[in-house]
Amino acid sequence: MSNKPTVRLSTGPAPQEQHKLPEKPKSTPKGNSLVESIQNPNPIKGEHPPSGTKVLYHQLQVTMPSAGQFVFTYLSGSGIKNLSGAYTIDDFMADLESDPGDIVFDRNLYNIPSDAPNIVVREACYVVVQLFGDPNVRFKPDSEAIDTAIDFSTNYKYCNLIHYDTSWTPYLDQSGDDPCYVIQFDVSYVEPPDNDQFNINLQVGTVNGQPIFLQVDPALKNRGPHGIMMPAAEKKRAMRQVSGASMARTANGHKTPVVHRGRADSVV
Repeated sequence: MSNKPTVRLSTGPAPQEQHKLPEKPKSTPKGNSLVESIQNPNPIKGEHPPSGTKVLYHQLQVTMPSAGQFVFTYLSGSGIKNLSGAYTIDDFMADLESDPGDIVFDRNLYNIPSDAPNIVVREACYVVVQLFGDPNVRFKPDSEAIDTAIDFSTNYKYCNLIHYDTSWTPYLDQSGDDPCYVIQFDVSYVEPPDNDQFNINLQVGTVNGQPIFLQVDPALKNRGPHGIMMPAAEKKRAMRQVSGASMARTANGHKTPVVHRGRADSVV
């Protein structure tokens, strides 16, 4: 996939309803539909026990257009943080809420800075994206911040999508109608290595009181533990193995929802 994702702009009235954890969202955004860059996009839904041992934290800056161009950059405050029994995803999110500048990362992102807004993963992990810069740029209200070209809701490759508003209130599956600048989701496995296309759904300002929505279609680049793509024949074999493992997990009862909710008890 090209490093220059497709950009779609649209306008429409802001949606009104909001849905807080643990209640599941029951409505879809009101107003004009976006011009989809993915046919029949699939929201990241589903709750599954997390298995990641790292946090991939992305400080994403979206520069407003000049001559019709948007520029996406991962800032130097991005990085990868190892987790342990003494330091969990809850601790990381608490530190992020307090002051991201105090977090000491173990290494840089795999694709900083030139590959934004693509996301590169090499193992099961947590992905956190925080918008920086213009406060008018936020995740689309009452909507999924990201959705994918393929439906992963039954095998939980991507799951536990949580949106945080400015009061650090978490919303499962969809954002609320308060500004949302931070999202978190789980990557359960990365085999076989592949590029999974997804949308990022943003609101980038207003015109005459109507919100302007921006949709970008980068890729979740699964590179596996060796950081490389798999040859086509090997990928087909691995896909069959993953499909069988997914069916076994469902048969063994692992489909029972267990959500990792992060923190919801403090205010920015």
